[in-house]
Amino acid sequence: MPFSVEVSPRNETRGVAVHAVVVTIDGHQTVLTFASRDDAESFAQVERARLIEDEKNASQRVREIAYRLWQEEGCPQGEALRHWFAAKTLFERDKSPQ
Repeated sequence: MPFSVEVSPRNETRGVAVHAVVVTIDGHQTVLTFASRDDAESFAQVERARLIEDEKNASQRVREIAYRLWQEEGCPQGEALRHWFAAKTLFERDKSPQ
């Protein structure tokens, strides 16, 4: 899950200066605006930490699924990459909205 979180100053349509937090996840952008730079930076910091934690949890879950697949096939040697991609596919399928 590639992501980025950036803070940048912007002008609203009424000419009011705001600070935007641009969160991009898998190519999809969400823009949130804050009146204060400190609030924008604080939100961005928390959001980055949350996304990093989500990424760690997803990676751990894929490892668990790959291990289970490996065990179910009788622990064959040299098949780690195939099990990893199969697990990643299963994980992505299970987490996507139905």
